[in-house]
Amino acid sequence: MIRQERCSLSVASGSALSVPAAQSAAPVDQGLPMTRYIEEILQPGEKVLYSTNEHWMFFLPAIAAGLMVVVFLVLWRLVTNDALMLVCLALAAMTGLAALYWTATAWFHRWTTETDVTNLRVVHKTGFIRRRTFEMSLDKVESVDVNQSLAGRVNEVW
Repeated sequence: MIRQERCSLSVASGSALSVPAAQSAAPVDQGLPMTRYIEEILQPGEKVLYSTNEHWMFFLPAIAAGLMVVVFLVLWRLVTNDALMLVCLALAAMTGLAALYWTATAWFHRWTTETDVTNLRVVHKTGFIRRRTFEMSLDKVESVDVNQSLAGRVNEVW
C-alpha cells in the first residue's frame, strides 16, 4: 500500500505551491557537521517550528530492483542449464548495479532537500551545487490543503 499525499499552499496572489507531503519531522539541531540551509538564513527572532525531508518512497525503485536481484539469484540456483544460469547471474548483476545507483540517487535527493516552516515563513530547498529555493512569507499563505488517501487516514504510521 502506498500512501500518496500532497500539500498545497495557496498564496494571496492566486498562485499555489504543491509539494509532496513529507513523512517524518526531523529535529532541527541534529549535531551534523554540515549545517542545514535553514540555519544559515534564519533572521533574528525567527524560530523553526517544523522541519522535514522527502518521503521514503524515493527508495521504492531501489527496493524493487533489490527484490528482482533476489528473484534472479533464486532462479540461478533452480536452473540446471548452464546458459540460463549465466543469464540469471548476468541479470542479477545488472539489476544489482541499478539498485545501488537508485539507492545512491534517492539518498542524495533526500539528503539535499529540506522543507521548513518557521514562525515567519515557509522555506523549501533542493539541490547541492545548484541550489533552488522557494520561500514564502506566512502572511501570504491563505490556506493549506492536505490530500490524504484512505490508507493514509487509517494507518497514520506510513
